[in-house]
Amino acid sequence: MKIKITILLLYITFFTVNCTSQITSGKVTYIRKSNLQKIYNSENMQKIKIDTFQLAFNDSCSFFIPNNIDLENQYYWAVSYNSIFHKYNRSATCLVSVNNELFNINLDVYFKNWKLTGRTREIAGYACLETIYEQKVSGKNLYAWFSPEIIPSGGPEGFGNLPGLILGIAFEDGSINYFADNIEPNYKTEIKNVLIEQGQKQESINILKQKFISLNLSETLRRSYLSSLLFYLQ
Repeated sequence: MKIKITILLLYITFFTVNCTSQITSGKVTYIRKSNLQKIYNSENMQKIKIDTFQLAFNDSCSFFIPNNIDLENQYYWAVSYNSIFHKYNRSATCLVSVNNELFNINLDVYFKNWKLTGRTREIAGYACLETIYEQKVSGKNLYAWFSPEIIPSGGPEGFGNLPGLILGIAFEDGSINYFADNIEPNYKTEIKNVLIEQGQKQESINILKQKFISLNLSETLRRSYLSSLLFYLQ
């Protein structure tokens, strides 16, 4: 009980300090680090691959897109470059490429049972609270750090359901993480769901997963396609 009260007081302190300057719109640049050796269980892979993404957000939705995909990199195929439109408190639309086909999938807003750990961290100049989501099926726990100063409930890869924007998210095993590198508060731009017009097929996430598994591909390529949904498979 004492621990829970301490955590509650910690959150109240953060919220009180920042409530006078809360941000409702902006643009965030995230740096993603993918440990390919852990993802593919192979020491022959490049250890760390770095990519950047941008998230434009306002008080009702966000749009997450990859930034400057380097097709010349020999391991560009080994990671996902999902584009995601997220309507807060509703499903998110994710555009995924498989075997040169574009699939438009609707993702339920997952990871609702975040738990505060009581720890804090500064990311891109913003004080953040640490939370954990325990994935009972896969066993891959997720950590997320959100800033109460930036009130929209969004984040990279369609994450949300926290009382503030997620500025950092990471698997406990160190395989993949996203951390904000630059934040432009009050950045204004129109955000609309253009992904529906691009996807040729609409599938549920579980059906798409089965398609990945059933494809007549090498184990390496199969892992590559499954990695595009890694965050959403529980």
